[in-house]
Amino acid sequence: MPTNEQIEAAIAALAELANVQMNLSLAEWGRISNTILAALPSPSSSDVEAVAKGIGFAGRMEHDVSEDADDFWSHTVEDNRARYRCMARAALSAGNAEPVAWAVKPLIWSDIETDRGDGSHEPTGDYEAETPFTVYSVNMGFASDSYIWDVYTGEADHIGCYDDPETAKAAAQQDYDRRIRSALEPVKASPERVQHKKRGSTYEVIGTGKMQTGWWVEPNIYPRPGPVDMREVVIYRSEEDGSMWVRPVEELNDGRFEVLEGV
Repeated sequence: MPTNEQIEAAIAALAELANVQMNLSLAEWGRISNTILAALPSPSSSDVEAVAKGIGFAGRMEHDVSEDADDFWSHTVEDNRARYRCMARAALSAGNAEPVAWAVKPLIWSDIETDRGDGSHEPTGDYEAETPFTVYSVNMGFASDSYIWDVYTGEADHIGCYDDPETAKAAAQQDYDRRIRSALEPVKASPERVQHKKRGSTYEVIGTGKMQTGWWVEPNIYPRPGPVDMREVVIYRSEEDGSMWVRPVEELNDGRFEVLEGV
């Protein structure tokens, strides 16, 4: 469940969304929407409606605190509801689009103990870590005048000899990382495909960009008229004839398109 601090931060983010033009950059959408997502246990279509309601009501609260969010939503005209839903979808989709970093899991080491014969055990100075494909062993030994730790795999491959157990464990981790990464290869991500619900035409989303113009003005931009210059746009290609298209990024997320699963 979200904490009170996360909920308060989400309300502040909703208020920020309610008082800005729709030509936010994707980075700004991502920053704000990540705050909102932290207060949502599992974003879904119902969350879009909830966030849309919150966006509208957050802006309303600055001028009128005599009603709650449900009252506000009940007398909000459908055109304005659609605008709020557009903002909510754009925010949530931008947040969900954040890339996920990955790393090889660290090895989990167990101390090897020996039975002292009286029911008690004592550590031997050896360590072991199991993986899905081998076992790493760090074995303590004695050199001419000091202890040493040898690292082996389950196949009895000797990785190296080290002066302390932590350095030996790090060498085992490095070998494990190398093995995992050697089995991976870069794969080009499948492009996002969308379909226009009304026309049925399908498109491949190429990416996003910015519109640059010196004189175009959009009179109906919400919540106030503003220039088209530097608005975020989505670039997409028709799968039927290869023609290229551009439209404001929020229009890709306002319900007129749907994402197609698979390639």
